Amino acid sequence: MVLGLACTLALTGGAAQAQVSFAAAVSVPVGQDPASVATGDLDGDGDIDVVSANFGSNTVSIAFNNANGRFAPAVSAPVGNSPLTVTVGDFDGDGDLDILCTTFEDEPIVVLLNNGNGTFVPGPRSSLGITYAFPYAASAGDLDGDGDLDLVVGVSYDAGGLQVLTNNGTGAFTLSDTPFFAYGAFPTAIVNGDFDGDGDRDIAAAISGQDRVLILRNNGGSDFGITARLASGDLPKDLLIGDLNNDGDLDLLLVRQSGLQVLRNSGSGTFSPGAAAATSGAEAGALADFDSDGDLDAALAKGQSDQAEVLLNTGTGIGTPQSFGVGDFPNDIAAADLNADGKPDLVVANNNSNTLSVLLNTTQLGTPAIRRFTPTAGAVGTEVTISGTGFNATTAVEFDGVTAGFAVLSDTRLQAVVPPGAQTGRIKVVTPTGSATSARSFRVLP
Repeated sequence: MVLGLACTLALTGGAAQAQVSFAAAVSVPVGQDPASVATGDLDGDGDIDVVSANFGSNTVSIAFNNANGRFAPAVSAPVGNSPLTVTVGDFDGDGDLDILCTTFEDEPIVVLLNNGNGTFVPGPRSSLGITYAFPYAASAGDLDGDGDLDLVVGVSYDAGGLQVLTNNGTGAFTLSDTPFFAYGAFPTAIVNGDFDGDGDRDIAAAISGQDRVLILRNNGGSDFGITARLASGDLPKDLLIGDLNNDGDLDLLLVRQSGLQVLRNSGSGTFSPGAAAATSGAEAGALADFDSDGDLDAALAKGQSDQAEVLLNTGTGIGTPQSFGVGDFPNDIAAADLNADGKPDLVVANNNSNTLSVLLNTTQLGTPAIRRFTPTAGAVGTEVTISGTGFNATTAVEFDGVTAGFAVLSDTRLQAVVPPGAQTGRIKVVTPTGSATSARSFRVLP
């Protein structure tokens, strides 16, 4: 890594981001034109399996995890015309995970019910109650508070809008009392969660064509009303939900054609722009703590560049992208611990190569150890290279107890700047898993 202007600024102002690493992508062949991917323990063996919705072959493909992130050849099941989204959840309340797809059918909501061992039978098919209304996005959650997973879908009817459906407990869905929200443009992504802290789940939707994010407050019993229309910038592609600043509230991360935008939750369900990052060509995203530092990071499927991209949460902003090769035109991405090592891995749906790419997280996050540093003496402002292991998640570097600015170059190298006020003494590296102190002292020169 060459220290340029950005890294120099990081050194003088605080910690630069850690680096993450992933093993080379392993391909899992699936059906034609996989448009969506989801994860979950479908056969109840304790491993996370993967499922794709295959737009071109009218199927879902299920790849079972044989442990340690190695997958058996995928098996496919028909679901109907052009499935676009796939969701995993216990839709019939029997304790195992079922599969739900949205299709371009007269009854477009299709559920495959799990027998409890990873074999599936056709379940209920549900209508949107609107002729020629095809779903382009969907999000499942208990919207009416009765313990069942309900559904909100973004549909093409009347040029685009949102429809809320409630689950009767068997995986069959009916229209809720909430009227259809016509908005004149397609929703490209929908999430749900308790934004205002009142105990029920609210809705957020990214609206393409009008470049807006809609916030719908749940007034109780799945009675929703639009409370905000936020500018999203150009071409919103995906919308992710999570506590991005560790304040206990659910924030939003908007994935746009030209970059990322954090929408910070005030705690009452009102949102304001936060950190942003420029990155082009993203089709979808996922959130997980990839570097195990306690913050949610972002992973993107970059369709035109055939890459998965990871951007780490620095605590004060969004870090520099790191790219990893996948298949041809990745258009969806999910994060889960596929090999049970405590770190989130990635699975990517590659539309043009008819595969899933599995990327196992190989980031080393052990207790740090300092082996040496150079130079061994210098004045305030001297750049010191520290060699050792376990540096990826470094949160602080100290010279004789005085905090220094630093940059993580790799898991085995740090670069720190001798801070004002430092005196001759030992160097200390602090990480979430422990700390390390140098065996010898660094000598501070006048």
